[in-house]
Amino acid sequence: LSVALALAVGGALLRVGNISDQIERLGLTRLSGVPGAVAESTAALRSRLFVRMMPSNASEALVPFYEFVDRCTAPTDRLLIGSFLPEVPYYAQRAFAGGQSTFVQGYYYADENQRLVVERARRQDVPFAVILDEDAAVFDREFPIVAGYVAERFAPLTEIRTDDGNGVRLLIDRRLAGAPADPRTGWPCVHPGG
Repeated sequence: LSVALALAVGGALLRVGNISDQIERLGLTRLSGVPGAVAESTAALRSRLFVRMMPSNASEALVPFYEFVDRCTAPTDRLLIGSFLPEVPYYAQRAFAGGQSTFVQGYYYADENQRLVVERARRQDVPFAVILDEDAAVFDREFPIVAGYVAERFAPLTEIRTDDGNGVRLLIDRRLAGAPADPRTGWPCVHPGG
């Protein structure tokens, strides 16, 4: 009875959880494929910019920006992220500016919080800001103090389109716009060599 029950549960799990599909996708249907699948998965997990592992279309579309940040900013530079994109500082390997990782409607919007973000950001090296097109109006409305600071300090650099048609705005500190151009992107290279 126990064996029959265990087989029934195992069969149900295979069907419901699509485990057989996952095993097939990973190439684990043959024992000879296991070492290769493990090696491939290990390499993917160790790769900082492995696109299949990225959590959003925006983070995937920003791969050229992350590579640019590696070449053209200092490790101590920070990024101001005006949308819910907490993965961007991670992939860029730069801290977020102002002590606030993201700006989301309904969270940390009090004037006191916004003034603190701006006060901190003014003391930090923040060459770039990133915001999703679809979040720009909410950012301006919900965070007017921070949005005013961004409008004052940053100028449009470029917009990157995602696979789903959305745009990601990249803004640059106005004081740095005249820096020498990065040969790969043409964007101002504010600290060549990182």
